[in-house]
Amino acid sequence: MYDTIEDIAMMMIEYQTFAENDTDEIKEAIVLFVKYSKDFYALTEGLKEKDLYLEQVKAYVLKLNQLNMDSQYALIETDEREMIYQFIEDRSIALGFDFDYDITLEDRDW
Repeated sequence: MYDTIEDIAMMMIEYQTFAENDTDEIKEAIVLFVKYSKDFYALTEGLKEKDLYLEQVKAYVLKLNQLNMDSQYALIETDEREMIYQFIEDRSIALGFDFDYDITLEDRDW
């Protein structure tokens, strides 16, 4: 889990540096992204109820929406979006939840 989150964070840093958006605000947003992701992982540890899991996913997605908005929608690009969704999907599968749809789509702005 942490390697995947770190990989996503590194992609964000690389992209922001390339795009010359490597600002303190972006760096703070990336730190918060890692924190929120680790919190999401911890909060879902051992969850057995699908509804409670979906509530945690929604809360996580809404936090990421705010981070992305605060960074003028520059933080989460296509590659990061796909990796974040894969992180959530992998977490779902690890917990025994099988969804045949994108569980982030309804709440996601990124």
